[in-house]
Amino acid sequence: MSVGGLPKIHADDRAARQILLNLLSNAIKFTSAGGEVKVGACLDSQGGAEITIADNDVGIAKEDMEMILLPFSQVDSTNFSTEGGTGLGLSIVNSLVELQGGELKIDSKLGEGTCVTVRFPKSSILRDQRSHG
Repeated sequence: MSVGGLPKIHADDRAARQILLNLLSNAIKFTSAGGEVKVGACLDSQGGAEITIADNDVGIAKEDMEMILLPFSQVDSTNFSTEGGTGLGLSIVNSLVELQGGELKIDSKLGEGTCVTVRFPKSSILRDQRSHG
């Protein structure tokens, strides 16, 4: 997987697609008309790759943060979204990220939005074979 001018990373293609699909669909589902969903990617200060998906709408209450990563757990989102779900999205993302040797970080504030960062370690960065002569 590669984005723009960033290096490719070593990750399972299907897992990487599922991670992005789940995070993007959550961000879109819980962002009302007029809200924003932003996607970014960069190399972090330790040489790993980060992909960030942020929205500026619903957010997650502090007391619900641990529960959202458990399989089949959902927080009450009836005030924010008419679309249901199985409650598997973030749990699956967390498991797939860990299987790739990465980390999942969720920053959120109720009523203000959520920022989810997937970090792949430096060891997952593929170096350009041509530069090795």
